[in-house]
Amino acid sequence: MSTFQPESLIPIPSHSEAEIVYVAVAEARGHLMRASQVCQMLNGEGLKVAPMVTGPRAKEFFEAASGMEAEELSMGYTHGYGPDHSIDINQSTTNILQYTFSAQGSRDLAAITRRMVGARVLLNDLSTTPCLAALGWMVGGPYLINVISENTYFALVNVDKLNSNRVKGAVGKKLLDAFFYAAKTNIINTMNPEKWFTREGVLDFVPPFTQVPERARPSECRWQGDAKGQKKLFVAYFNPEFRQKAFIGKLKETAARYDANLYLVSEYAADWHAELADERTQIVKQDFGMATLIREADLVITAAGLALPLQNYIAGTPQLIIANPAHIEHARNAETMRQNRMGYVIDGWDDVVEAAGKAMDQGQEAHPDIPARTMTAWRDIIFDLVDSPGLNLRGAMPVIRSFRQPLEAH
Repeated sequence: MSTFQPESLIPIPSHSEAEIVYVAVAEARGHLMRASQVCQMLNGEGLKVAPMVTGPRAKEFFEAASGMEAEELSMGYTHGYGPDHSIDINQSTTNILQYTFSAQGSRDLAAITRRMVGARVLLNDLSTTPCLAALGWMVGGPYLINVISENTYFALVNVDKLNSNRVKGAVGKKLLDAFFYAAKTNIINTMNPEKWFTREGVLDFVPPFTQVPERARPSECRWQGDAKGQKKLFVAYFNPEFRQKAFIGKLKETAARYDANLYLVSEYAADWHAELADERTQIVKQDFGMATLIREADLVITAAGLALPLQNYIAGTPQLIIANPAHIEHARNAETMRQNRMGYVIDGWDDVVEAAGKAMDQGQEAHPDIPARTMTAWRDIIFDLVDSPGLNLRGAMPVIRSFRQPLEAH
């Protein structure tokens, strides 16, 4: 985490003053980075924004990234993950149900409800309690906007089909039907360029947010021992896989093959990583400087996630995307990126040395307009509801069909 600390934070508005409430979970830093950018945009438009985040580390990270004060909720729930780092839908369903109906969940629900008193819009990225709070008002109250990745959406709307426990799956499905029904719209973050800036019913598809270069604060963006930049610069970012020394050995072999210096970037750097540093390899802890760093790189090597591959795509930096076929979410992302030539994609890291050369040969066209278009799309969705006249009417919960159709399980 960056040591950057703003001199003064924009104070959180009182309960009666808040026009926008934004609840962001801390399970992945992408949620908080996205929330920080949206909250800054809304604050710049003159709206009173009340950010709410889950846990003390999330509060520290969000405030450092945004310069805005946030209210701290409990840690909430986390998804369950298997050995391959893919979502364990059975454990995730258990975690969601336990948290939602726990004393901890009730306290968070009460805190969110208090913040909603004068708000026009409640942004939820991504928990069950804001949905339950919104359903407390069948007439009136703020409009709810859920923010969710396409892959998580796919898992949630098919929770009854993907869950091995039929009773738990059925209960989870009822809860998640309410989750989506409570929302006026759902902002779906997708890696598929063909879906960007389109709408299907109550689903608004947008690219994932990326870090903006203006807020990048890396201590050094070129190789510290090679100030003239005479060698190529490779940047590799893999959090879970950084625990495997064999994998890092492959990365070092790759850098040596192409006479490149190597930045190994990880949020959760282990003590033994320091042993891997040498005349060609530097260990870099993640901060807000990734956007600037990748613009300097000749190649970025990364997993098939959301934010960083898109960041490379925007910058026009060649990227080698290493997919884990057993990781459901990453496998879906990888296939989308392969079809749209958003990078050179391989399954597993055994062939990373040869693939690095192919990735650089394939190259990458820059797409600098995407961040501004993404921010405009968010602004339009939110302001349509902020400026909407009259009461927010939800009425009786209907039979939900449109949510399931776009992303049925196969």
